[in-house]
Amino acid sequence: NIHSQSIHRRKVLSLAGLRNLVIYGPEIYKELQAKLFSSDPSLYRHDQGVHKMRYFTGNAVDLDTTVLRATDGVTLKIVNMMNLKSGLREFASSEEFGNSQQAAEIARVSTKES
Repeated sequence: NIHSQSIHRRKVLSLAGLRNLVIYGPEIYKELQAKLFSSDPSLYRHDQGVHKMRYFTGNAVDLDTTVLRATDGVTLKIVNMMNLKSGLREFASSEEFGNSQQAAEIARVSTKES
């Protein structure tokens, strides 16, 4: 698990890992399935299976700070701090952010195949 870093950095790394899992997950799944889901790195080429998963998602996605708490005030504060620094609008609630064009764009970009 990601540890000994700021909560902001942990969330950003985890969100990036989740985004990449959405993008690359199906192909990684097929590669793992072909090797009966073995976690032995030696069974995969350097650009497949567990190697690809670690490259695109890191060793672990910190689900506790990303998914399980995605609607808490800390996450909203982080979004607002990043927006303030970037000159974007701030949101009064997680619901307001979730219904925003910015959230829709993040979701669209995160699920777009590269």
